[in-house]
Amino acid sequence: MLRCVLLILIIIFFSENTYSQKLPSSNEVIAHKTSELINLDGELLESVWKKNPTNYFIQREPQEGKPATQKSEVRVAFDNENLYVSGMFYDTNPDSIDNSLMRRDNMVPSDWFFLFLDPYNDNRTGYYFAVNPGGSISDGILFNDSWDDNSWDGVWESKTKITENGWIAEIKIPFSQLRFNENEKMVWGINFNRDIKRNGENSFYIMVPPSESGFVSKF
Repeated sequence: MLRCVLLILIIIFFSENTYSQKLPSSNEVIAHKTSELINLDGELLESVWKKNPTNYFIQREPQEGKPATQKSEVRVAFDNENLYVSGMFYDTNPDSIDNSLMRRDNMVPSDWFFLFLDPYNDNRTGYYFAVNPGGSISDGILFNDSWDDNSWDGVWESKTKITENGWIAEIKIPFSQLRFNENEKMVWGINFNRDIKRNGENSFYIMVPPSESGFVSKF
């Protein structure tokens, strides 16, 4: 069975946390092949969303190197036509989640989830996709390792939902929107980012400190 392996290099920091967070046992994020119809409804009821999540996030701001203050669970899946990503973003104060509505690519401060992809695994180029709890979106391309351009607008779908435990995001990206070399076993670069507006918090799966250069090459 074809399995898409998204390979990343992880920066590990040892510090106190506000909730129990375990170090990942592998440097890989596995994209699980599914034949199940995934309904973008913000419910995460499909069986593929029961797989082990990526849940290790490190702050870049305001407390660089410390674990995120809120728990996040991200999962990746795919079928023959699309890449899917789900996020369960737990929040101990769900009433404080910012769900501001805004025009596409108008990145004002809010709660956000970002997906970063390097499909060629060339450490220099890629894409980003972002959603906030209110359903606002942004996307663009990555180039020269650390530059971005939001003039690219891909055709993709997302659904978000605020719950009593936090907020949920489901993303569906057709492979037709991405450039990559198709192989039996594909290795891509990947990263995730969650922003929490009220804390001024910006946390990543792969956190690149402000003092270091590069971004895509760290996926």
